[in-house]
Amino acid sequence: MGFRRALLGVLTPAVLAACGDGTIPEQGVAGLPMARALWEARGPSSYSFTVLRSCECLPGWTGPVNVVVSDGVVRSRAYTVTAEPVPADRQGLFPDVAGLFRMIEDASRAGAAWIEVIYDPGLGYPRRMVIDDDGVFGNDDELIYTTSAFDPH
Repeated sequence: MGFRRALLGVLTPAVLAACGDGTIPEQGVAGLPMARALWEARGPSSYSFTVLRSCECLPGWTGPVNVVVSDGVVRSRAYTVTAEPVPADRQGLFPDVAGLFRMIEDASRAGAAWIEVIYDPGLGYPRRMVIDDDGVFGNDDELIYTTSAFDPH
């Protein structure tokens, strides 16, 4: 852990200097290292935000869901419309910011045909991401995540 912090301490200023005003010049997978560094440097450890998952799937699998993170740990996930907690078997469908970054990485590593990501220019977290495994739009395998109502605590 000490090495990681030291490495971040060395690399983060360089990455942020490349950002200038914090704007991430690259979107998509190419922007992931810079976005993650921006999040590591400026992102709060406690926050809440709304995650909307769009796909050809059952309604309870899409959200929108309010995700509450405290000291880097997800404390709750609840559907915004009903305030009901997300069932345990679906919680992974509504990740925190670190989980969204992992999804982008995993999709890239798995060779997804299409990955589109728009990052928040101030904090670096993914605001919108589209992942399509085979590149054929309209065949029901596209997955879209949209985040909103980000609130640092």
